[in-house]
Amino acid sequence: MEAVNKIVKRYLRFYKPSTFEDVMNCLKLIENDYNHKRPHGSLKGLTPIEAYRQPEKILDHTADKRAAKTLRIAENQKANCQTCQK
Repeated sequence: MEAVNKIVKRYLRFYKPSTFEDVMNCLKLIENDYNHKRPHGSLKGLTPIEAYRQPEKILDHTADKRAAKTLRIAENQKANCQTCQK
């Protein structure tokens, strides 16, 4: 629960609602974004709604992560940084 509170506070700091109505609208936006749009690492890349409605659905990003790491290392090695060359 503390993690959810931290996320809600981040949204509120970003949107800075000034009236009660603004706060209520912001909370609706937060709930929709958190539950329907944001993939969660603890749910293996699913949104909470996907995990609840389709528990058999499993996303495996292992190959994507491996490819991204390989690409990142290759790009870093191409960099012409004099400090790193020493």
